[in-house]
Amino acid sequence: MKVFILTFDSVHQVLKAEKILSDMPVQFEIVPTPRDISSNCGMSIRINDKNFDQGMIISTLEKFQLNVRISEKSLS
Repeated sequence: MKVFILTFDSVHQVLKAEKILSDMPVQFEIVPTPRDISSNCGMSIRINDKNFDQGMIISTLEKFQLNVRISEKSLS
């Protein structure tokens, strides 16, 4: 199963993104950031939705001046 990991520059940005995403039709959860993806911020957002619209998420978060990076990861 593939998941998308959204990483940010700070915990503050993760919490702001959580608030923004909660108003959108996407299922997500706050998780510890996998070390193989980033060591900057210890928290990230994981999205399991296979209908994930990456462009919509990025453009929405960037409107709120959030610098988001998205990584795709396979879970076994």
